[in-house]
Amino acid sequence: MERPEEDTVEFERPSPLESLLYVRRDARVRVSVGAVSDRGNVRGENQDHYLVLRRTRTQEVLLTNMAREDFFNPVDESYAIVVADGVGGAAFGGIASRLALRTTWELAGRAVCSIMRTDALDAQEVKRRADAYAVAIQRAFREEGEVCPELAKMGTTWTSAFIVGDHAVVAHIGDSRAYLYRQGTARRLTRDHTLAQDLLDAGLPPEDTVAYAHMLTRCFSSSASPVSPDVSHARLHDGDCLLLCTDGLSDLMDDAELASHIDRYSDPQAACNALLRLALARGGRDNVTVVVARVTVGKAAEAGGRELGDA
Repeated sequence: MERPEEDTVEFERPSPLESLLYVRRDARVRVSVGAVSDRGNVRGENQDHYLVLRRTRTQEVLLTNMAREDFFNPVDESYAIVVADGVGGAAFGGIASRLALRTTWELAGRAVCSIMRTDALDAQEVKRRADAYAVAIQRAFREEGEVCPELAKMGTTWTSAFIVGDHAVVAHIGDSRAYLYRQGTARRLTRDHTLAQDLLDAGLPPEDTVAYAHMLTRCFSSSASPVSPDVSHARLHDGDCLLLCTDGLSDLMDDAELASHIDRYSDPQAACNALLRLALARGGRDNVTVVVARVTVGKAAEAGGRELGDA
């Protein structure tokens, strides 16, 4: 499958001093999001969870002898989308995925500045911040395991996309996936952290790796071993979509099918619902979670408002 034209996974080069201090806003971007999660047809409970959040930063004039109209006050906003697929049996998987997303929420609220200032950061700095998130989430798991030893074997995947302006950074642990959709084509932005993927990379034929498809080589857990996310970057174009999903969806359809459903529905929520229906019709053997974010860049974004919704 060909890569979308003009896409890049390169970070911006370190900027001069001025752009290290001020975030550039060359492109106006509107983000519309839909999401859905279902336990499927087989599992007794849903251990998948998702989170879509918007961070805003603004400033307010309290006192001045100038006209208030002199102070244009644009809202600086960013988005984070996260999906997590819990593992560990019984109810522990659900606890694990909730813990990862709750910790992500707390970290985002405490952050001095966003992980996603790619116009002011080079690749090493973005990776360092993603690793800092991972360290904090892993610490939360260890603390839970110390308080409740029965939770020591719980774990979760964690796949996140951070959007600021027309930049997106994906940080990823496990086998939940992120895709970039552009002009009828979906390209995966993540590599599965499974034994099956390692065997494929080593040259084994796909049919010899099926039994190892769900053996994770990396996830959040109470283990003392550090876990580091893979990080990738993409520059977003008008009409692009980011799709994040758990393996309950990606196991049942290929990239071309994912792209065709996004292409068919301009509304992200309708696309999510259609993908869920297809997964359930094909057996729904696992929990299914899918989040679709469509971005509008440029004048169309300025004319529209922003839309943020889920189901």
